[in-house]
Amino acid sequence: SFYWILLLYNFDSVMSIGVALLLVYTPLSVIYALGAFKNEIASLKISICDVVANIAEKLSGLIGILLFILGIGVGAYTGFLLSAAHKIALWNTPVLPLLFLVSGLSCAGAFTLLLGVLKDEKRAQNQTAHFLLKFDFLAIIVEFLLIVALFMVVKGASASGAQSVANALSANSLGLMFYIGVIGLGMAVPIILDLSVLKVHDFKREFAVLNAILVICGVFLLRYYIVYAGQIFI
Repeated sequence: SFYWILLLYNFDSVMSIGVALLLVYTPLSVIYALGAFKNEIASLKISICDVVANIAEKLSGLIGILLFILGIGVGAYTGFLLSAAHKIALWNTPVLPLLFLVSGLSCAGAFTLLLGVLKDEKRAQNQTAHFLLKFDFLAIIVEFLLIVALFMVVKGASASGAQSVANALSANSLGLMFYIGVIGLGMAVPIILDLSVLKVHDFKREFAVLNAILVICGVFLLRYYIVYAGQIFI
């Protein structure tokens, strides 16, 4: 049964390592959130939540460091899991975990920006929003370079890999989704928006929201593309 993977661990298995990371990361992130939103939690008047929120607030620095370390593992986990499939050319590359990690960071930055901009109606946190926009701009650039590196590594690894890359980048439905959804709307447009928004301090909230939504959608489309293109174009 599936639940045995939650109880029995084989740390030679990438899946077991990923499950272990998630089992620690998920409750810790909830505890950290309780501390971060202590005032909002207090209004619920649930005693156990108040106790946990107070403890989490006091230990927020330590929990934050642990979450950062665990988050790197969780972010790269899917890439390592897929790259263990040696017969699938597009997955069997050390670039994939890095790509998934960077794309995950990009998505996290965009999601944080989206929530922050929507909540910060008085624009008191424009400086933080600018930082997130700069971070996401750099993340997108690195993400694009890693995508190029992934295709180059796979193409140079073998003749079958070169054929897989050629098929994956051809004008089929997945290829068009990659060019339009991932590269176009998920990367090129956000980069243009980032550059335009970062020019002024009092930026338009609508641009930041649109930028964040496009980045998030682009990351999901990238993962969809990698997973399905890898299986179809073996």
